[in-house]
Amino acid sequence: KIKAGSSPSLIYADVTTEKVGILTNTPPASFTNSGSMALNLLTTTSSPVVVSGSDYMIISPNSSATLINLPVAATAGRGRVIVVKAANATPNLTVSASAGQTIDGATHSYLASANSSETYVCDGISAWYII
Repeated sequence: KIKAGSSPSLIYADVTTEKVGILTNTPPASFTNSGSMALNLLTTTSSPVVVSGSDYMIISPNSSATLINLPVAATAGRGRVIVVKAANATPNLTVSASAGQTIDGATHSYLASANSSETYVCDGISAWYII
């Protein structure tokens, strides 16, 4: 336990149940965060966009097509989540897998609806899935 001040623990780990809690001493899942959370956010109008450390991306495409290149699946790692939001009423946004890899069995995904978004999850081997 790492404790700062009063209960509950800032970070709680139970090796018997293999559970970790943030601001809780009774995590119901393998990882429970009872506090707030902040993630990397990238806002851009440029193209192409190369995803690196950002998990959430808000893309405001200009009138031209915008391309987002997902990282290589083995580099991104199993379970990596990337959310893409087309913050525009008329997007022309293509999300592309790396060479030889897929997004739901295809080489790319296309966001064309006003203010649409997609969440991509990596298998850590060769594919991304839209959930």
